[in-house]
Amino acid sequence: MNEPEDMMREQRIEAISSILHALGDDNLDQAHAQIDNLIELTGLSPDHPDILVFRVLLYIQRGQAIDALHYLNELDEQHCPDLRVMCMYFLGDPFWEGLATELAENDPRPHVRESMALLLNRQPDLAMSGMSGALA
Repeated sequence: MNEPEDMMREQRIEAISSILHALGDDNLDQAHAQIDNLIELTGLSPDHPDILVFRVLLYIQRGQAIDALHYLNELDEQHCPDLRVMCMYFLGDPFWEGLATELAENDPRPHVRESMALLLNRQPDLAMSGMSGALA
């Protein structure tokens, strides 16, 4: 790689790391600023999945999962269904589990299948529901 590309890559990595640290430290204004910085560095749309995941996490951490879900519902139905499920989970919506199961079993993206399987395993009565064997 050449030097300018390496520098841009390092800036993106630093922005992502800063977002994660700010979210972890509950410094939500800093996380928001770093998300904006990442959008500027990458030139990606705020609705791009690589950006949207951070925006949704920020909404959830602010206690605004319903606002994140409303926003996601304005996008194409197939755009980030895993993030919709995550919002529904935090809202206690009873339909989250069925949608998560569908994604865990059938989504073509391995990272979505894995994340939904992990979310389903957090369900306290999972062993009783018969799902534990399906996800193993």
